[in-house]
Amino acid sequence: MESSNPYSFHLFGDLWLEDPVLHLNENDLAKLEHVMPYLHQLETEFKARLAKASRDNDGNESFRDRFDLMVKAETTAWKHYGTVREATFLIPPSGSLYSPVACHLHCPSFTVIDPYSQETADESNVCIKQLIDIGFSPDRCLLYDHLSRREALDGFQF
Repeated sequence: MESSNPYSFHLFGDLWLEDPVLHLNENDLAKLEHVMPYLHQLETEFKARLAKASRDNDGNESFRDRFDLMVKAETTAWKHYGTVREATFLIPPSGSLYSPVACHLHCPSFTVIDPYSQETADESNVCIKQLIDIGFSPDRCLLYDHLSRREALDGFQF
C-alpha cells in the first residue's frame, strides 16, 4: 500500500486518501486489507449499474413519472380530508438515482428566492449553495429533502 504520492490510496469511487500506512497500526491495516476486496466489489457493481442506467436513460425518467404519481396521490389524500395543498410545492429530488452519493437534507430547500421553483438544489438557499460549492452538486450526487414540500403554513408568509 506504500506510495510516494500522498493521496495514492484508492478507497472507493473518486475517494483517494493518504497512504493508510502513515496512519494505521498493523492490526488496523490488516482489517483494511480484509475489507478492500468487498469495497472493490461494491464499486464494480455500482459501475455496472451506472453503465446500465446510462443505457436506460439514467432511470430518472421512471423516477420522475413515479414522483408525479406520488404528487397526485398526496394531493388527493389531503383533499379527502378537506385540505387543499398545492402540488406545485412538492419538490422532486435533484440529481440521479444512480449517483454514488445521496444527501438526505432536512428542510434547507424551504427557504429559496422563488418558492415555486421545482428544484431541490436551488442555489438561492445558503445551505444548498454551500453543499454545491464543496462538490455535492446534482451532477455528482442525489439531493433530496426530508420533507419534499415547500409551502407556507401556520400563518407564515413568503
